[in-house]
Amino acid sequence: MKKIISIALVFCLAMTAFLFVGCAKNPNTNIKLDGGPELNELVTGNGSFQVRKGDYVYFASGYVSKSDLGTGGLTNELGEVTNGALYRAKVELKKTLIKEENKTESEESEPKYQEEYVLTDVQLLCSKLVGFENSGIYIFGNKIYFGTPSIIKNNEGTVMYKLLTFYSVDLNGENLTELYQTQSFENGKYSFISINGNLYLMIFDGSQILRVDMNGNSKVLATDVVSAVLPKSEVIVDNSYSATENEKYVYYTIKNSENTETIDYGNVLNKVNIVSGEKTELFKQRYITITLSEFVNNKLYYKRNVMLSEMSASSQTYLFTNDFSKTTFEESEKQIAHQSAITNMIEYKEQELDGHVYVNGEKLYYRSKDGLTVKTLSTSASSVLFVQGKYVYYVSSSAIYRVDVTKDNPSGQKLSDSSTINTSYITIDSNFIYFYVKDSKTSVYETYYVDLINFVSGTTKPIKIVG
Repeated sequence: MKKIISIALVFCLAMTAFLFVGCAKNPNTNIKLDGGPELNELVTGNGSFQVRKGDYVYFASGYVSKSDLGTGGLTNELGEVTNGALYRAKVELKKTLIKEENKTESEESEPKYQEEYVLTDVQLLCSKLVGFENSGIYIFGNKIYFGTPSIIKNNEGTVMYKLLTFYSVDLNGENLTELYQTQSFENGKYSFISINGNLYLMIFDGSQILRVDMNGNSKVLATDVVSAVLPKSEVIVDNSYSATENEKYVYYTIKNSENTETIDYGNVLNKVNIVSGEKTELFKQRYITITLSEFVNNKLYYKRNVMLSEMSASSQTYLFTNDFSKTTFEESEKQIAHQSAITNMIEYKEQELDGHVYVNGEKLYYRSKDGLTVKTLSTSASSVLFVQGKYVYYVSSSAIYRVDVTKDNPSGQKLSDSSTINTSYITIDSNFIYFYVKDSKTSVYETYYVDLINFVSGTTKPIKIVG
C-alpha cells in the first residue's frame, strides 16, 4: 500500500512546473439518469453546443464567457456549475385539444388538436461548463465528449481558465473521465474525428496541431501553424462513422519562409495525415495568401487573393472551394464567388434548385450553379447560418430568420421573437433551432428553442429549456 501511495506522489510532483495539477479527484457526481437513446440511433449536431441522438438532446443550458470565470461567484468546479452546464432532454410531440365553442350536437365532429414539439424531462447530466466560446459537444457510442475551461492553477495560484480540459462521460451521466489537459490554447479550436474505428481528439492550440487518442496519448503533427481547419464527425449513423479520404487530414497554413521584414510573399497551405503524420504541401505561390474558412461537405473552403495582372502587385480576394478530386490542388480549385465582399456561401439543393446562398451588400441571395438564376431572398441580412430542407436560416438586425427559397416571392419569418440573443452561437436539428437569450434582469444568457415543424409567425414563441 505504501508503494502505491509513493508512486502516485511521484507522479503528481513530476507534472510541469507551470501547471500545478493535484492527484486525481474522484469525479463521481452521483448522477445516473434513467432511459436514454439506443446505441444505434442517429447522432446529429456533433461539434456544437447541442447534440441529438435519437429523441434525446444533449445541450449547454446557457452561455458563460471564459473571461467571466473567477468573478461574481462563477466557477467551473465540478458540481458548482449551473448556467452553461451539460443537460439532457427528450423530444416529445405535445397535443392540445382545440375547444370549439357554440357548436350544436349535430355539428359535432372529430376532436381537433394543436400539435407542437417540446423538450421534456430536462435533467442535469454533468455540472461542468460546456456553454462557452469553445463549446463543442460530441457523441460516439454511449459516451459524450466535451471540452471545458480548465481549473488547474499556474505557479502563482491563478486558475488557468483559458486552457481546456477534455472529458468523456456516459450518456446517463456516469463515469466522468478526464481525457486530456492542454498546455496552451491561444485562439485555438478542436474537434473529434473517427478514422478506421479509432476516435481522435484534434487540437489546434494556436501554434501546433495535436492528435490525442482516447488513452490521452498526444502527438504533435505540425508546428509553427498560423491557421488550421479541423475535420469532424458531425453525423453518426448506426453507431459508426467512416471518414472520407479528405477528412483524414488537417489543413493548415504556415508563413512563407521567403518572407522578409519588408516583403510579404504570402503563406503556404499544407495538409497533414491524422493517422500517419505525413505532411504534404498543397499550395505555395509568391504574393498569394490563403485564409482558411471551413471544411464542410467534404470540401475545403477558403479565401485567397488573385493577382490582377502579371505586371502589377495589386490583387483581389475571393472565395474558393476545393474537393481535391483532381491530380493537383490547382486543378481541383473552384472559385465560387466573383465579388470580394462575399465571404461565406452555403450549398442549397431542394426540388429543382441547385446552387448556393450567400450574403452580399447586406442582402441574402440564392444563385444557381450555372449563374443564370439569381434570386433575392431578403433585403436585410448580416450572415447566413445554415440550410435545412427548403429553408435558409440567417441573421438580420440581431435576430434569427428563415426563408423558403422555393417560393416565387420569398419572405422571411422571424424566429427569435423580440429577445436579445447571442448571434454567434446558433444551432439546429430536425425539430428545433437553439440559441442563447439574454435575461433582461440578470444579463445571463440561457438556452432557448423554437419548434420549427409547427412554427406559426407571430404565435410560436421561443421556450427556455431549463426552467
